[in-house]
Amino acid sequence: LYWAPRFFRTARKYQKPGTAAWKLFCMDYDPNKFYFQESWNRHWYARCWELIEKYDPDMFNNDSPYPNDRRGQALGLKLFAAFLLRDRKAHQGRQTVVLSFKNAGMNRAAFTYNCERGMSAQIQKYPWLWATDLSGGWFYRKNARPRYTIPVLIGNVVDTISKNGIAMLNVALRGDGTLPENQANMLRALGKFLDLNAEAVYGTRPWRVYGEGPTRIQSRRGGENIRPYTSRDIRFTCRGNDLYTFVLAPPKQGNIMIQTLREGGPLSEQIQSISLLGSDASVHWTRSAKGLRIECPRTLPQQPVIVFKLTLAKKP
Repeated sequence: LYWAPRFFRTARKYQKPGTAAWKLFCMDYDPNKFYFQESWNRHWYARCWELIEKYDPDMFNNDSPYPNDRRGQALGLKLFAAFLLRDRKAHQGRQTVVLSFKNAGMNRAAFTYNCERGMSAQIQKYPWLWATDLSGGWFYRKNARPRYTIPVLIGNVVDTISKNGIAMLNVALRGDGTLPENQANMLRALGKFLDLNAEAVYGTRPWRVYGEGPTRIQSRRGGENIRPYTSRDIRFTCRGNDLYTFVLAPPKQGNIMIQTLREGGPLSEQIQSISLLGSDASVHWTRSAKGLRIECPRTLPQQPVIVFKLTLAKKP
């Protein structure tokens, strides 16, 4: 539920006094000292709890810094405490649901930070959300252009998971519920990438280092990357004895040099073998004090991001 005063001003402009919408959205308030009426807070609480009981959501994302304004914060926290307790009771004391907010100052051990249209420059201690839209707006707009190219979208998803983040993508449906083809194409491309490289994404964890490369990522809301990545932009995930190395653009040359994986660097474990996901071709490589040099096979998977699987002597 949106909370900003500008949405109420818009409702007042288009709704007539005495209607249900007017009573709900157009209460009197001082624009210079805005707050929610207690009746609105109670209505908000009732709608949210009805949603929880009817649909048993896995995730509850609140589009405001607090459950409402500060006057309604206690009621909101009561709701979310009940939501968490309900979940734990149903799952033998385990928490299986996620609560997310856009307030960076909230306790991130309890709530998941929603970095709306923003990313992270470093690996985060607690999971976080990169929430963004594919169409240049949260709702359908005719002839809207996508925010990203397909390679940038996939690169941003990889960058997010390498830093302990979760990508949450919003699609803008038409009024009849259909998805515009340009957004559908982006989702198909992302789906093909995930199908091919599933083992490098699902069930993996960030490594000691997120990666390397010239494309700078900022840690702030609204600062998401929209620029093309290069073949020098590298990201890592790991699971068991495997270290997955994402190259965020197909290399124009035949070789890739990864400085982070140099001898004496962050990777202390020995590399036993390297393979290319989606390919049966042999991968030749050498490791020195300068870095890990990988000779790419002549034929690469037809993907904007390629992934090498490094099998190590022991768990990194």
